[in-house]
Amino acid sequence: MKEEKKHEAGLRTVQRAIDILYCFTLEEQELSLTEIAKKISLPKSTTTRLLATLEQNRLVVKDPETLKYRLGQGLYYLGYIAGKSMEVREIARPVMERLRDETRETVNLYVLEQDARVCVEQCEGLQALRHMVRIGERLPLWAGAGGKVLLAYQSPAFQERIFAQ
Repeated sequence: MKEEKKHEAGLRTVQRAIDILYCFTLEEQELSLTEIAKKISLPKSTTTRLLATLEQNRLVVKDPETLKYRLGQGLYYLGYIAGKSMEVREIARPVMERLRDETRETVNLYVLEQDARVCVEQCEGLQALRHMVRIGERLPLWAGAGGKVLLAYQSPAFQERIFAQ
């Protein structure tokens, strides 16, 4: 019974660390200790210990001037590996084909690349007249529905920078 409680406590600790990581959003990319502790409903002392472990593993970084935390390079690296192991084109292709079959229109899959969108997959439309984009072609975010959808989910600062171009 005692071993089971240790296991549950270990799982709870892992869940709390994950909860900390999910505190960060596009709108709140930097958070103070107090803000994090409040979001996950834990004492500051517990939150400090969890943050220290996350920091040691480069999953969060503490700004020495503002004392605020942000997500670290370790997460970027893990996300990169996850992205490489999960081919978005393979996942999206069946959905794109169904959409193309239902609408008879060309369906493109775009990814955000710096201040532009890049076409990474395409299901050619079934109409005689169609607009085609080449795979790998860079297009502005402010033009076309695909660009506007990507732009809609970016931060206000990013949107302002795009509209100022």
